[in-house]
Amino acid sequence: METDDSDIVLVGNEPSMSVVSLLPGHSQSLGTSTSTEFEHHNPPPPPGPCTCNSGNCIWHGPVLNDYTHSSKDLRDSNKQHIIGGLDGRASSKVKRHVQDRYELEPKTDTSPIGFPPPLDLPYRGKNYRRESEDYGPPPPPPPPPPPPPPPVGVPQFLNVQGIVPPLPPPPPLPPSDAIPGLPEAPVNPEDKIYSPVSFIRAQYSGDSVLDISSRVVRIVPFRRNVFTTQHRVHKADFEEHQWLLKFGSPDFWYEKPARSYLQHITGPEGLLHLLNARPVSLETPKVWASHALTTPTDDDVYDCPSGHALDSGYAAACHHCTDEKSEALEKTPLVYYVVFSTCQASDPFIHGSHFNGCQIYKLVKCGSREAAVAEIFYAAGVNGWSVAFSCVMRLGEDFGERSGTVKRVDELWMLADEEKDENLVRVFY
Repeated sequence: METDDSDIVLVGNEPSMSVVSLLPGHSQSLGTSTSTEFEHHNPPPPPGPCTCNSGNCIWHGPVLNDYTHSSKDLRDSNKQHIIGGLDGRASSKVKRHVQDRYELEPKTDTSPIGFPPPLDLPYRGKNYRRESEDYGPPPPPPPPPPPPPPPVGVPQFLNVQGIVPPLPPPPPLPPSDAIPGLPEAPVNPEDKIYSPVSFIRAQYSGDSVLDISSRVVRIVPFRRNVFTTQHRVHKADFEEHQWLLKFGSPDFWYEKPARSYLQHITGPEGLLHLLNARPVSLETPKVWASHALTTPTDDDVYDCPSGHALDSGYAAACHHCTDEKSEALEKTPLVYYVVFSTCQASDPFIHGSHFNGCQIYKLVKCGSREAAVAEIFYAAGVNGWSVAFSCVMRLGEDFGERSGTVKRVDELWMLADEEKDENLVRVFY
């Protein structure tokens, strides 16, 4: 390859190109290619700033001599600037400091006849600086992700299901009495209830009753507080629940209908029960222990109806009448009516909102006072239901057999006497 005596450029076809300094009278080889000795001429003074068309010219440092390589772009233009190499990662700071240092004459193709022209590949000058000096040290590699946790019940060194037994279940929650943050009101020892007998006690007419008409007791076996009251029942209380005593069935829950609807009910089939009853367990139910639940069948008789003479000069119980009436009550079938009440839970159930719902009622019939007290003890302690009303009638004279007027009796032993009026319903409350 021959050139004129102007500026001399050595073109190589290696993948990485470098600029070779050629002095007059010397030769130097690049890789496996041969080089030719050319006459050296001093380059012209450097012109103004670089005006490269590509805009990506980067100067990687000074070359050995004032010679550069050229490509096809050099032959197409009179002036072209070839610097160490093209690198898209160069910063803008380096680009602003690029200056034009050389002018190259257009190169003519002097290939021998019959041979194709040499390949024109982009070249760059040899870089004597490492990239780490231009861009700094490479960033450290990211840390590896943490290993996944081992399966439950499988050791990490085995990672095989079934090698070791599963983890034990968590311990059970402590009882509500031992949970911190839920303090309970202090309860007197005499207010702690353990059985139905101590829950609603029998009271005789001659016993002095302390002023404990209303109090809060603690049913210890069920861990529930119950508000109990023992005030006297009046006629208005009976009429408030008479609709359920007359038409209610012990198997269903009912919502009290309107007064206009009650006036048109003629039988038990007229009272509609709740198809989807959801009785709520109240936190503190209320139990009304009326005289019907506290009066025993062997109560003392003070007003002697037979005029028996008293042994002493002061008024006292007639033992003859007491024994006589007690034996008569033991032979008389009685029916104890208990009306339970609670709230209807909302659907869907929302905790705390059920206390604003409507009241629902359920009727329970028992054959003795002890059975009725046991039923109340369980319903209030376990289910959290309140006792709204209670009364006693004679079997065969209740609302299921008679539909006449209602007569209230003052003493329980009066139900043992026969009633001549077949339409009269006698009630003790």
